[in-house]
Amino acid sequence: MYLFLHFAAYPDSFGMNKKTGIRVLIAGIGTVVLGSVYLIKGGTQTSGETLLPDTRENILSDMEQDVSDSSHEDSFSETKNVKTIFVYVSGEVRNPGVYELSEDSRVFEAIEMAGGFTGDADSDSLNLAGNLHDGDHIHVGKPGESVSSQSGMNGTSSEKEGLININTATSEELESLSGIGPAKAAAIIAYREEHGAFKKITDLLKVPGIGEKLYEMIKNRITV
Repeated sequence: MYLFLHFAAYPDSFGMNKKTGIRVLIAGIGTVVLGSVYLIKGGTQTSGETLLPDTRENILSDMEQDVSDSSHEDSFSETKNVKTIFVYVSGEVRNPGVYELSEDSRVFEAIEMAGGFTGDADSDSLNLAGNLHDGDHIHVGKPGESVSSQSGMNGTSSEKEGLININTATSEELESLSGIGPAKAAAIIAYREEHGAFKKITDLLKVPGIGEKLYEMIKNRITV
């Protein structure tokens, strides 16, 4: 810039007249101004190109974190609401013992948790699709062995043959019992649907309409 000013003031020292010197000075100033504008504009674009991707990535990262936190909270809530039961599995299974399952589990799931059947197991003695209840005992016997499980039975064992399971019986099966008509059968089914499975046969006395006299008549023909 100093050189341009000196050139304009003393053009004759460069072999030019004053008019020519002024033109050169104007051209030089114009060049400096345009160069400054270009540098400022270019710097802004470069800064924008550098910051924008980072800003976008930060926003996306925050959104993904929010989704992850929400999913974790939902998963924790679902896990917290799951009720469990304890079931004892014995007999011809690989790992007999007490197992914890969700309350809507089936017999086959308890068998799987116990490691599955052994080679000597009579799997047909069990109703693998049967519902489980807290405190159930599932005993897997050998072929021909008397089974005394409290759940998962298909009604063919010698110990329970001919007995009506009040937890699984249909209205027609309940009506086959002395003193049980359509109304009392419906009351039994309604009670177990509302309160859950009967734990013992004496729980039948809790059903409206089932008294001591009727219970004494049918107690030897029912099971749970």
